[in-house]
Amino acid sequence: MGLFDRFKKREREAETPSFKISMTAHEPTPEEMQTQFDEDTQLHIRNFQKDEAGLYPHEILMLSYLEKYAAGAEPARFWKQKYGVEDIGALIKSLEDRGFAEDGKLTEKGKDEVKCNEYVLYMHRNPISDISLAEMSILVNQNPGRPYRDILWGEFNRLSLKYTKNLNYGYYRNIRYTMYSFLLEEKRYKDALCSLSEVVFMDLNSDFPEVLPRMRKNIIEIEHKLDMTDEEMIDMLLKSLSDGMLRKHKYYTAKEAVCIIVAYAYGHDDIAEKILHQKEHIWKE
Repeated sequence: MGLFDRFKKREREAETPSFKISMTAHEPTPEEMQTQFDEDTQLHIRNFQKDEAGLYPHEILMLSYLEKYAAGAEPARFWKQKYGVEDIGALIKSLEDRGFAEDGKLTEKGKDEVKCNEYVLYMHRNPISDISLAEMSILVNQNPGRPYRDILWGEFNRLSLKYTKNLNYGYYRNIRYTMYSFLLEEKRYKDALCSLSEVVFMDLNSDFPEVLPRMRKNIIEIEHKLDMTDEEMIDMLLKSLSDGMLRKHKYYTAKEAVCIIVAYAYGHDDIAEKILHQKEHIWKE
């Protein structure tokens, strides 16, 4: 390159504008975070539906706590965080003015309201990520007289079909675990074990196959509630599980999953671990 060429190159470089691009990430302040949280809460409760008596779910829930608060108990933080209730006293007075309570005690009208809407307290104490309290309030009002647990079970099955159809196995796995817990509450232990076995089967065919400590604990606990031999349990689970439940099992077949579950159930951890380790090299590669 000659002197002239080098000069022209420098000239072009000098004429080329330079830019400095800087990016800064805004760290939200506590006030901004609280504002966003409050907006999300208001969006959630905006979908609450009144029942026949004219009460929203959070008002029905307050009836379950009203006598305790009237006796001097400190209101929990969840009222503002989950239901947007700023003034507990004002809400209690509103319920009293409408005849659901009087002098810090529920009236018969208030007691009936709580009894007819048991789903509210259940959903509050047992939050279900797939079904919000707002959605449940709509479903209950659409199905007057139908037990709320039947409504929930129908939703569990609907969501299970939806997730398998869309191949959302992670969501399917989670809803089946919710169903396991639900069946335990109803003491339907065999059905509960079948749902739990699906969860374990999914976990064994996830990106990082394992039987989580919590799953092992659940397996042992439910075995203690069942009067079954290991052969009977194997037979029941083999009828419940199938390789076809997954589009393609990655690592462990349904039969292998059943063997692992039953081994843990009856204290043969060494057998379960042996089956697990047989294929460990496949998914670690």
